[in-house]
Amino acid sequence: MLSHSTDEFAPDRTHQASAEAKERGATWIPRSKDDILRTFNGRELLDPGLVLVSRWRPDGGVSGHDADRAWSYGGIALI
Repeated sequence: MLSHSTDEFAPDRTHQASAEAKERGATWIPRSKDDILRTFNGRELLDPGLVLVSRWRPDGGVSGHDADRAWSYGGIALI
């Protein structure tokens, strides 16, 4: 199981936040969906696959109106 932040929706903003985190001694590296998908090493993903965390089996099957603001992908792979 994995969730990871992405830089796909606001690259300038997320990279600025990443740089600010580094200045404070923290590591935060947002990645693209394809980069995150590679961390599963080709393993089969459970439905619905690698999607925004707010869209991964939401309550009642319907994502909220601001679901695209999550800026993190999540998925679960079979091992």
